[in-house]
Amino acid sequence: MSGRRKGALAAVASLLPAEAAERVRDLWGELEKELGLKAATISPLPHFSYQVARDYDLDALAEVVSSLAAASRPLRVQTAGLGIFTGPAPIVHVPVVRSPELTRFQLAVWSAASVAATKLDQHYHPASWVPHVSLAFGDTTPATAAAAVELLAERDLSWDLELEDLSIVKGAGNEPQVLAGRYPLEGVARNF
Repeated sequence: MSGRRKGALAAVASLLPAEAAERVRDLWGELEKELGLKAATISPLPHFSYQVARDYDLDALAEVVSSLAAASRPLRVQTAGLGIFTGPAPIVHVPVVRSPELTRFQLAVWSAASVAATKLDQHYHPASWVPHVSLAFGDTTPATAAAAVELLAERDLSWDLELEDLSIVKGAGNEPQVLAGRYPLEGVARNF
C-alpha cells in the first residue's frame, strides 16, 4: 500500500464467504441479464462495509485494520430479506441483521479506522449504520429498482454467514473496486 491517496473512495469491509459471494454474483448476473443493471462492473467484490471515507492514509489504515483483525474472532451474521434505500438512484440490497455483537464490532472498527480517515461518509456512522450487501446500485432508477424488487421478491435471502476477515476495498469514479488489503480475523476472545 502506498500512503495517502486524495479523493479515492475506500471502505473498511468484510468480504462475504465464498458460497454467499457466489450467490451475490449470480444475483448480479441475473439483474444485468434481465434488467441491464451492471452493479458488478463497479463493485465486483461481494462485501458489506463498516466505514467509508473519501480519503484514507492507506498505510495507517492497513496498520489499524490488521491490528484490529488480529484481535477479533470470526463473526457470525444473518441476512434477512430484501431492502431498498430510496432516492433518484435507489439501492436494492440484502440487509444484514444488526446484532449486538455486530454493532459493537462496527463501533470498534469505526473508532479505530477514523484516525486514518478524512471526509467520512456519515451513512456509516455507528448511530445511522445500516449493514447491507448491495445488489443493484449506481445505474438504477426508481423504475429499475422496482423491477429488481419484483424479480427478487420471492427469493430466500436469509443467509447465515461467518465473516473471517476485515478488508480494505478501494475505488474511484467508474473504476471497479479493488481489494487493497485483507486481514484474517484471528482472535479467540469475544468481540468487544
